[in-house]
Amino acid sequence: MIIIALGSNLPDREQNIKMAIEQLAKHSDIYVEKVSSLYETEPVGIKDQPAFLNAIVCVKSGLQPVEIMKYCLEVEKVMGRKRIVRW
Repeated sequence: MIIIALGSNLPDREQNIKMAIEQLAKHSDIYVEKVSSLYETEPVGIKDQPAFLNAIVCVKSGLQPVEIMKYCLEVEKVMGRKRIVRW
């Protein structure tokens, strides 16, 4: 079992998380088994930003960890994430 943490603090946070889960499920070598409830959390570090909505996804895959991470980063990019500030 592989656990992936998801989070969004941009407008339509819930839709962003749903879309990320859909994108994970579209991969032919990733099977989404379970999705947690959604949880709202305060930002850590840079406090002057909206609260986050978070979820955990349990998946099965024959992919190597680095391949899963690469795909997750591709999903972020397709969804429009821009990594401007490192945190």
